[in-house]
Amino acid sequence: MLVIGILFVYVLGAFLPWNWLALVCAFIPAIFVICMIFMPESPRYYILKNETSDAAASLMKLRGVDTASSVATELATIQTSAEEASRNQLSLKDIIHPTILKPVSISLSLMFFQQLSGINAVIFYSTSIFNQSGSSMDDNLSTIVVGFVQVVATIASTLLVDRTGRKILLLISDILMGISLVMLGVYFYLKDINDPVYKNIGWLPLLSMVIFIIAFSLGYGPIPWLMVGEILPPRALGIASSIATVFNWFLAFLVTQFFEDLQTSIGAAWCFWMFGIICGIGALYVTFFLPETKGKSLDEIQNFFISLSTPTLNSEHSNPGLLEDES
Repeated sequence: MLVIGILFVYVLGAFLPWNWLALVCAFIPAIFVICMIFMPESPRYYILKNETSDAAASLMKLRGVDTASSVATELATIQTSAEEASRNQLSLKDIIHPTILKPVSISLSLMFFQQLSGINAVIFYSTSIFNQSGSSMDDNLSTIVVGFVQVVATIASTLLVDRTGRKILLLISDILMGISLVMLGVYFYLKDINDPVYKNIGWLPLLSMVIFIIAFSLGYGPIPWLMVGEILPPRALGIASSIATVFNWFLAFLVTQFFEDLQTSIGAAWCFWMFGIICGIGALYVTFFLPETKGKSLDEIQNFFISLSTPTLNSEHSNPGLLEDES
């Protein structure tokens, strides 16, 4: 839905001034806010507040039943789950334990490489980039093409991720994004030095950005979010995924806020080359430090992180069932 929304804005932006575009885009959240007025609180929320009767009423409303007995079993399950979660709340000491800190650091690293690939600079400033490139193709049409390609590539990614594995898609994503950013940087460099060659390759910015969007949508778009849910222990998932999300959007803010200033300071070519270099570093990180989670159960993934944090004092006499027992 995110990429469909981006395409929707690209299409409208071709025909509307920015103020009208903002009003149209505000209409959908306004509908959402109105709908939320009629949305009941979740049963789990009431359970955590020790308001069992309200939890039962909320669950009855959500399930469309009239008697409390119809939801008694599910309500008891929710209550047991909430009590277990309360007993297993994490402290700061727990977060910095290697078995949790390592998957958290991987989650943050993936978010770092996702945002520092320059994706939001490309998405938010795509029309501006095409305009600055002096390409012979229409700026708005080129932007819409990029948005359409992103939708198709994102759909393709959902079909490929469980067949090919996470690492290979992330590696392909990094390599192709890096190549496309280098190509885009070369175009702007030729334009900046007024080399007449750039006038004959007006198609290069669009081609570069299409390759970039396809590569991002196949790998670094969905997979970091997917892997956060796969590698984090269940009891750490809430707080750790929140940390990863805040970190992700903080980086998105920085890239979006300072992209144009960076262009002014070092030039468009070096902006894209810088993002390309980060993609290259990301490829090395994926190759040497990222575990593959395809086809792995939660226990297998957690055992992997336990094994990394367990000192091997005497590997020859170590108990082969030790990690399984610890999990």
